[in-house]
Amino acid sequence: MAFFAFRFTATMTDPFSLSSGVVGFAAFVLQVATTVHDFVRDAKNLPKEFTKLASDTKEFASLVERLKPAIDIVEARYVGQPDGMDPSDSSPMHG
Repeated sequence: MAFFAFRFTATMTDPFSLSSGVVGFAAFVLQVATTVHDFVRDAKNLPKEFTKLASDTKEFASLVERLKPAIDIVEARYVGQPDGMDPSDSSPMHG
């Protein structure tokens, strides 16, 4: 039993060190609470943000779909041209 015996002695703690530790711990707890609060607030808004993202994506797809005929015309004009230039352009820079 003597092997497990230990002696506990109460020592006087420096009041400044003790108060600094308490203030540091309180600051840590406040930071954790603020972070958790912000996370919960943002998580509540997440469905709204997904809905807005879906709406924006659908709107973008609609704009691209409206541009498709113009893209097809430009693509048809330049497909097969090795330098990607307009075949009717006879300027010296293009060949």
